[in-house]
Amino acid sequence: MSNLAISLWISLIGIILIFVAILILWGAMELLVRITTPKKKVVEAEMEEVEEAEIPTAAGDSKRKAAAAAVTVALAFQKSSASLTTAPESSELSAWQVAPLQK
Repeated sequence: MSNLAISLWISLIGIILIFVAILILWGAMELLVRITTPKKKVVEAEMEEVEEAEIPTAAGDSKRKAAAAAVTVALAFQKSSASLTTAPESSELSAWQVAPLQK
């Protein structure tokens, strides 16, 4: 066999081994997900417990007011703070800015 044929066989074997390794890892991940995922009955029981719990209206109102206050404060800070995304204005262009303009 020539050197070219040997190198092609080695490349083919390497490619096959890579795909086999990927499939083995995929299978291992699928197995771990199936082993570690809780069963549907447990999840459904937890959902029923959450639905049965009643949230008092007074607590719900105070949470709503706190959320509204937090949004108001965040908007006020956003308007008063300087924007960090704007680039400083300069009259000169860098080489990176000029490159797309040149043809």
